[in-house]
Amino acid sequence: MKRPFLILGLLLVSLLGSFAHAATGSSSVTWTRATTYVDGSALPSSAITGHKIVCTFTPTTGAAVPCTLSATSASGTATSLTTTLTYPASGGQACFQTVTTAGIDSDPSPVTAGSCKTFAPLQPSPPSNVTVTVTLALTITSDSPISVAMAPPVVSTK
Repeated sequence: MKRPFLILGLLLVSLLGSFAHAATGSSSVTWTRATTYVDGSALPSSAITGHKIVCTFTPTTGAAVPCTLSATSASGTATSLTTTLTYPASGGQACFQTVTTAGIDSDPSPVTAGSCKTFAPLQPSPPSNVTVTVTLALTITSDSPISVAMAPPVVSTK
């Protein structure tokens, strides 16, 4: 029985390791509450006890993984939830779905273009305090006088 927990633990460590450099973004998820059961019969609003947020994140490179969200559930009367998503600095796409709980859980809502959000990779800041040192060695051998004039190099950092 300990073996499945070991495998699950190793999987979690590998997933968390892939997000070593992470960013966060606030996501506001909205939905229209279900009004019917799948058979078409009326679903009383009082029967809805909650909503769950399901999220899958597909990194720019790599396989899809479950999202890391700060909040994943809302009350039965709710039609929105604001949550914080943690995602890898390399960017990717998060697709959100909602599940209605009314005694049992519904299937997740369909994934649409509107339920997905693309996060651009985080761009690092440019280097600062760049300095250039020029060292010049000059050996001149001559029997007559020589005049040498040099202008200092021009260095610009923007």
